[in-house]
Amino acid sequence: MKISVTIEEHGVREEIILNYSIKNKQCKDCEKVEAKQHWKAIVQVRHKAEHKRFFIHLEQLILKHKAYTETTNIKIRNNGIDFYFGDRANAVKLVKFLESFFPVKVLTSERLISKDIQNSKSNYKFSFSVEVVPFFTDDLLVIEKNFAHSLGIAPIVLVKKLANTISLLDFINLKIIKLNANQYFSNRDKFNLLCSSKLLTKFTIIEINKPILKREGYHLVPITVTKNEMDVFEIKTHLGKDLKEEDTLLGYDLTNFNNSIITEDVPELVLVRKETNKNVKWKENLNLNEEHFYYLEDVANDKEIVGNLCEIENKNEIIEEFELKMNV
Repeated sequence: MKISVTIEEHGVREEIILNYSIKNKQCKDCEKVEAKQHWKAIVQVRHKAEHKRFFIHLEQLILKHKAYTETTNIKIRNNGIDFYFGDRANAVKLVKFLESFFPVKVLTSERLISKDIQNSKSNYKFSFSVEVVPFFTDDLLVIEKNFAHSLGIAPIVLVKKLANTISLLDFINLKIIKLNANQYFSNRDKFNLLCSSKLLTKFTIIEINKPILKREGYHLVPITVTKNEMDVFEIKTHLGKDLKEEDTLLGYDLTNFNNSIITEDVPELVLVRKETNKNVKWKENLNLNEEHFYYLEDVANDKEIVGNLCEIENKNEIIEEFELKMNV
């Protein structure tokens, strides 16, 4: 940029040209990040599941609580996300945030980068590996028989909720138990994933009978369902509270399921949830897949999840609007 300036002194006038150059200046920490991808600590979050519902939920929590503000970089990895920080304290803060919402196992390590012997100073990089339990809502688990007996539940259960504890539903006896992170990770070899929500199949109700058991807000009801209008099954389901004939349910077909972890008789079907109404006109043009619809339905049915979500100003109105649309 050039500026013409006229200077006058002692009756002498002279015109000179001033040349200005504008350079953007970053703070020292930002310069390090820009030049060398500098980071002091990293939090590596991993969730080894076949679907991404956990990360849908994690994204909303991070946005709501602004847990990303101190990061210098965020990268998507296989089965996880890496969060980079300029100092260890902010990384520890994110780890504690994750521990407050999910059952996790945390491993820490440090690596010496440089050492100033003269000034007795050392430079370290810190790594926090955060492993989340490898399943999510609606997944079907098989628990080692003796361990399941000690918990007072059947060996085949549904994951009903993943918060700072794991809620497991014994869908035959209508019992719900909660396990904390330590209870799971110290016995992880006794848990096996049988089916994830990617394997959910549609079934249509033909006939409904009266409930034979009511507990924990569930009704155990004998029903008759059909798959593809061909195969017919007579089973019991815990979803009997709000069902009617011709409703569509989502569940797991285990009739031809070949899995070595099953050691005893299993039901032909395990019904998980009613199918959501996807004929909803959203205010924004959202590209939603199956997992997003399942997650949105969970939001509508769980006030605790709603309370932790992002971009919800009037929670009651959002829930009522969503439930109304789901019942259309």
